[in-house]
Amino acid sequence: MFWDFRRLNELGVSRGTGYQDQPVSTVYVGPGDGEFGAFQPGAANAMGYDDLKVIEAYRFLRSVAEGSPAGHPSRTRCTARRHWTR
Repeated sequence: MFWDFRRLNELGVSRGTGYQDQPVSTVYVGPGDGEFGAFQPGAANAMGYDDLKVIEAYRFLRSVAEGSPAGHPSRTRCTARRHWTR
């Protein structure tokens, strides 16, 4: 699995031990992935750095107001596992 800051909405996924010679799948972020739908109507549309900062600020302020951490580690693991098995 790899991610590049220059391509914010893409996640590269590859399985195996061939490293250089194995295929790589690109998973694109879409409207059903987190808060992405509030900023972009479809998958693979570029989401800006400022959009990500708005989401980060929202999650931070919500966690302070609720007194609990924002985010769901188990959901993150499930999402990664689901994309790895494609």
